[in-house]
Amino acid sequence: MKELRVAVKPVGGLKRTLAFLLSLLLSAGALRAADVTVDSPADLRKAVAAATPGTRILLAEGTYGGGFHFANLRGEPGKPIVIASANPEKRAVFRDAKMGLHLSNPAHVELRDLEFTVLSANGLNIDDG
Repeated sequence: MKELRVAVKPVGGLKRTLAFLLSLLLSAGALRAADVTVDSPADLRKAVAAATPGTRILLAEGTYGGGFHFANLRGEPGKPIVIASANPEKRAVFRDAKMGLHLSNPAHVELRDLEFTVLSANGLNIDDG
């Protein structure tokens, strides 16, 4: 997490200074989200469990198998949780399982540049829980 330090010299009155400080606090919240790069199924599970609104989980190239089920993964408007291949040209692959990825009751979650193949049931399942 990056630390933001600002020296504020009151100019133009207390109201203007307070408004400035409030805007800094609100924008600092946007800095809390992180990019998390994973390269194994275990790391993917840990990253999803720790994800908060605005987190981008970037999967390194490779095969992740399947059987992933995540419930109540919740981003926010303007701060989705993103699960994506780190390199769209070399995608993360879910394969050789009954199910690839199952999201139950998600909100504001984006999936990008992932590949689902050789899965005997649902490659990708998203439901309301």
